[in-house]
Amino acid sequence: MLRSIPAQAVVSAQSTTAGAQTVLAEVPASVTETFNLVGASWTKLSGQVTLQVQTKSASGWSAWTDLSTEDSAGASDTIPATGANSVADPLFVGDSTGVALRALGGAGASIAGLSAKTVTSPAVADDAQLATVSAQSISPVGVPQPSIISRAGWGADESLRTTCSNGTYDTTIKAAVIHHTAGSNNYTAAQSASIVRGIYVYHVQANGWCDIGYNFLVDKYGQIFEGRFGGIELPVHGAHAGSWNTNTMGVSFMMNTVTVQPSEESMTAASSLLAWKLAGYYRDPEGSTTLAGVNLRVIFGHGEVMATDCPGTYLRARLQELRDRTVAAIAGREATPLYNMWAAAGGDSSSYGLVTHLERAVAGGRAVNFENGGLYERPDGQFFSLGGGLDGKYRAAGGPTGSLGWPTSSQTVLVVGVYTATFEHGSLIYPESPSLYVSFVKASYQDFLGRIPSQAEVDFQTQALAADRVTKEAYLNSLAMSDEWLGAIVTKNYTDTLGRQPDSAGLTNWVSWLRSGRFTPAQVASLFYASDEYYAKAGGTPTTWVTSLYSKLLNRQPDAQGLQLWLSYTLNPKMGRSWVASQFYQSEESRMRRVRALYEVLLQREPDSTGWPFWTARVLTLGDIALAVDVASSAEYWQKAQGRF
Repeated sequence: MLRSIPAQAVVSAQSTTAGAQTVLAEVPASVTETFNLVGASWTKLSGQVTLQVQTKSASGWSAWTDLSTEDSAGASDTIPATGANSVADPLFVGDSTGVALRALGGAGASIAGLSAKTVTSPAVADDAQLATVSAQSISPVGVPQPSIISRAGWGADESLRTTCSNGTYDTTIKAAVIHHTAGSNNYTAAQSASIVRGIYVYHVQANGWCDIGYNFLVDKYGQIFEGRFGGIELPVHGAHAGSWNTNTMGVSFMMNTVTVQPSEESMTAASSLLAWKLAGYYRDPEGSTTLAGVNLRVIFGHGEVMATDCPGTYLRARLQELRDRTVAAIAGREATPLYNMWAAAGGDSSSYGLVTHLERAVAGGRAVNFENGGLYERPDGQFFSLGGGLDGKYRAAGGPTGSLGWPTSSQTVLVVGVYTATFEHGSLIYPESPSLYVSFVKASYQDFLGRIPSQAEVDFQTQALAADRVTKEAYLNSLAMSDEWLGAIVTKNYTDTLGRQPDSAGLTNWVSWLRSGRFTPAQVASLFYASDEYYAKAGGTPTTWVTSLYSKLLNRQPDAQGLQLWLSYTLNPKMGRSWVASQFYQSEESRMRRVRALYEVLLQREPDSTGWPFWTARVLTLGDIALAVDVASSAEYWQKAQGRF
């Protein structure tokens, strides 16, 4: 929780002084609710101004401590909103119940709109178990991923994220920017997660960023924390070094390295993190690169590109040691077979281009993706390459762990400008001709809408699919949520339960309720089976009604014990027919029958021993419509459609 405490109005130079400087504005010492981090914001500043903060803990008031007036908002490369505050970096001060803030300046200095910012971020019991949250990825080749505590592990409140809620990505990783968080060095390993949560709140609610600024944070105990959302393997765009955010990763040491040496544990952890990420993006930790028109070392300090003391005197002096340790952590593992193929082709300037998703172990093999394609090493040691278009489709299908499995060929030319590749469970073509989708469109219209599409519909849908204006899943969803299919669902309920066609008003209402999400297909079916009209048609007694549910939904007669149990539920006013009908319809037996029917319609076969229980479980959580879309999106449905039309 972030709190803001405004300063008093600017005082005169004659009235208050602190040493040789004038107190320009202040937040007087005051008792507050418990907080852990403190910072400051202001609306306007001129001249040389020093911000100092004092906090009260169980041991009394601290000495005055300087805050940075370098405006941490400058770490973001987005344009701040008009009138947005400038913000100092936060300090971790431990549990505190009082705060005082003052702005000091000499002749001509001024500050306006000064406020103290406090963040309450208490440690919780789960913080002591963070070591169990993350796992180490081990491979006989390549640099292993170190143990990294995920955002879920340190308790990130994902509802705080704003404009980068789904992650914002650069092209690649060219370098790493080293920071320190400053603040107190006196914290326990169990407090580290609460500090990260506090920095997250401060960066979002005080700085106005969309997320925590750093990509990774390393505490003095060697724990590595995932920072900005988007995936630890990907080139997530951070907010840590202004114009140098692009194509860099921000790593912040959680300590004040102006006053203390970085711990041995933090240096070891940081070098293992840098080794994994930089080697995976095929970068030399001892090398140089050009960023925003400036030539920089691949591992460089924040102060080399912005006017700041960060990453602190002691850590800045040990950056070369950090490079050396990173090189040592990579040694002997950098020249993987996939790296050698890329390097032999010309590296960054090759037809592959820059790495966009680091080299990684996957499904017993290895993979790496570039601007213009991907390289794959199968578990059996075979190597295959895909161009950008095919690789994008392959990754969208789940890559080696998806429905297609591993590649069985590299990309080849089908006809001029059209490429193809084969996989364990299918093939891909890019760009795809509309003619390739004709069979798929005709089969899906037949299965979802019960009719063959018109030529105009075939032309429209195939062209949209081939041009990637719509995905197969989105196209199938449009069929599944159309009036035709929803109307067919409702009509089937009428005929199955009431033995008649729907009246026009009833059909319109049920279709509207299905489309709006008021009811799911399962709920609609249950309501039909629980209706007075069906009850009467089933015999008009609880016994005949329950017996009919067994027959209709489970395709069997009730046993004596089951019949008595469901009769008792039916007669129980707290449950009744609606509840009983829902339990029958969503029972495992009923769901298994629905999955079987779906296989027979869409895949034209009986469900296999693996697929049957898998889809039976999923239909309970996804619903019948999503189940149909998922099955029709499969490679098997695509292949079966080619043989049907």
